[in-house]
Amino acid sequence: MNLRVVSSTHLLPILALAILLSTSLRPASKYLGSSLWAIPYAAVGLLILALISRSSFLQRRLLSKGFVWVVGAIFAALSAGFYQAADSLRETLQGQDQDDCTILVIRQLLAFDFPYDQTSYFGNPCSPLFGALIPYVPFVAIGLFFLANSVLLMLAIWLGFTLSDSSHGFSLTILISLAIPQTLELMVNGSDFVFMGFGLLVLAQLLQQAETKPKILIFATILTAALASSRVSMPILAVAYLIWILYRHRAKFVSQFFVLGVLSLGPSLIIYLINPDEFSPLHLVSKGQRLVPGTWYLLMIVATLVGFLVGGFLVSRNCNSVTFLTVSFAPHLLFLTYGDLVFNRQYDVSTWEGASYLMVITPLLADLISRWVLRSTSNAVPDTSRPPD
Repeated sequence: MNLRVVSSTHLLPILALAILLSTSLRPASKYLGSSLWAIPYAAVGLLILALISRSSFLQRRLLSKGFVWVVGAIFAALSAGFYQAADSLRETLQGQDQDDCTILVIRQLLAFDFPYDQTSYFGNPCSPLFGALIPYVPFVAIGLFFLANSVLLMLAIWLGFTLSDSSHGFSLTILISLAIPQTLELMVNGSDFVFMGFGLLVLAQLLQQAETKPKILIFATILTAALASSRVSMPILAVAYLIWILYRHRAKFVSQFFVLGVLSLGPSLIIYLINPDEFSPLHLVSKGQRLVPGTWYLLMIVATLVGFLVGGFLVSRNCNSVTFLTVSFAPHLLFLTYGDLVFNRQYDVSTWEGASYLMVITPLLADLISRWVLRSTSNAVPDTSRPPD
């Protein structure tokens, strides 16, 4: 099979669409009583995308910056407004405890205590590493955590419009990301996966801008360091990032490798060395082995390595940063997500918590779909948000 097919205009976007639509199964089953509700949701979504690809009127209206800002503001308000209700579920040992761990670990750090010697209200060991805590520190410090994901969403939209070469393409990316029910659910729950997902999208934009503005690369490296040090499995992103640097900015490889290594490993390594026996984020290693047991774990490792190889091939052929990051970073995450469904949930989508992991790549997948939809039309509205080259 020719590797060029991996970056074709159809294969990756169609796979991305299938992956994102699969995340609707759990919310449909959990909140509406049946996963079959995902079928009309998918049908309506596909119809809207088809209409956007063919209608200049819809492109002018739905892909305008003003419309996206309004939709983003509505989602931000809903997230902040419903956070207290979601957080109150802890009183009956319901809901999810990602926000609980984020708040707990940050409070411990601010008090100069070892942050990982306590558990969440479910009794789970806490997983967030230093990189996932950074954007939430101000909100915990001032007691306004319920605003965190709302502010991060609006910041991502602002940065996206600032960095993007196509406001229409970025608009559709945001709309698709927010149209996935799981996105709002995780925002309301205060999940740090929201930061990780939109952070990856901003990283892709920074990498693309650094092609013509090399000084931007340092910001991409800093952001990569934060993302790569957010979970024990996220250093895979650092490897993918270094592959990109090796091909696109070889003269800066050593300096960026040093900065990335110090910023991503330094803080968590210091905390680990203080009390290695109670460094709870490492429990995710054994959890990953449970989600993808036996031979499948080895296949996940192989798929991860193949992702690096294919990503290197694609970047050598001048692919865009979104395609590269998706191909080189996503295989590991997809194995964990669907491994949870198959081996841990026995195909019970109503309890498929592993679907939440897909939030990390939801904006990237939405960007792939957006490029495909807007590229497929012959009457697309010209994007005049940027001057011609």
